[in-house]
Amino acid sequence: MLKTAAPDWLRVAAAVIKRGDGTVLIARRSGPGPEGGRWEFPGGKLETGESFRQCLVRELKEELAVDIEVRKLLCVVRHEVGPSGIELVVYEAGLVSGEPAALEHDGLLWAEPAAMEEDDFCEPDRPVVRLLKRERQAGDKTAAGRPEQKAG
Repeated sequence: MLKTAAPDWLRVAAAVIKRGDGTVLIARRSGPGPEGGRWEFPGGKLETGESFRQCLVRELKEELAVDIEVRKLLCVVRHEVGPSGIELVVYEAGLVSGEPAALEHDGLLWAEPAAMEEDDFCEPDRPVVRLLKRERQAGDKTAAGRPEQKAG
């Protein structure tokens, strides 16, 4: 069972959706304020009685017009803001149907993790960027250690 933060914290689910080429879908927040124009992993706020997985399915349908399959839990980020904060629960997810459309963001991008700049992301999303970069580097090292296979 996933242990959650204090009840006064904002609970948010986010998805890391990867394509076969290793790029990841990111969304740019619209609007004014300190987070406007920053990138984030798509998702949204948990509603009463909803699981994080249910939240992700609903939010991505509303915000991106896609159906997803929620796969594995990647990480939980707790970002304190004064006496409260944001609990960001991040899952790997796959597209089932639809092409992502920016219905509530001012931009979408399939980005290579190595090219992501942490400072361009919302604070709670920055540890996820670091995680994706580490995963990509580990994958590159593993692939570099494999012997080449010749076509027969």
